[in-house]
Amino acid sequence: MKFLKTFSLLLFTLLALYACKKEAGTGGSNTITGKVFATDFNKEYTKIQGEYYIPDYRVYIVYGTENSMYDDDSDTDYNGTYEFNYLRKGTYTIYTYSIDTVEKNYQKLVPIKQTVEITGKNEVVVLPDFKIFTE
Repeated sequence: MKFLKTFSLLLFTLLALYACKKEAGTGGSNTITGKVFATDFNKEYTKIQGEYYIPDYRVYIVYGTENSMYDDDSDTDYNGTYEFNYLRKGTYTIYTYSIDTVEKNYQKLVPIKQTVEITGKNEVVVLPDFKIFTE
């Protein structure tokens, strides 16, 4: 009977510790922020028509390294800034899409990614600007 009590207590302790392990995601006090800078081309992609921080552009976040689908998204504000708040420690991939100008397939969108590791509390991580192409 004593063995059963000890085993049960040990099992409960291990389960409690495992349940307390926090993965990347919401529920913390950290922030990831940045901006999206757009270069706007004409239809033939021969002339730049403008360069600006783009408003209302979608940016995505993936929590951890196991997921391939995004966990949350954010639209940039009037000056091209996006922000993901209340994040825990962990690894995050932030991405958005740009027109592919390398393959000359101007209708194809390609992802542009940045990965960041948050190791502390109350951190504000400012990522380099995403540089995208639009028409």
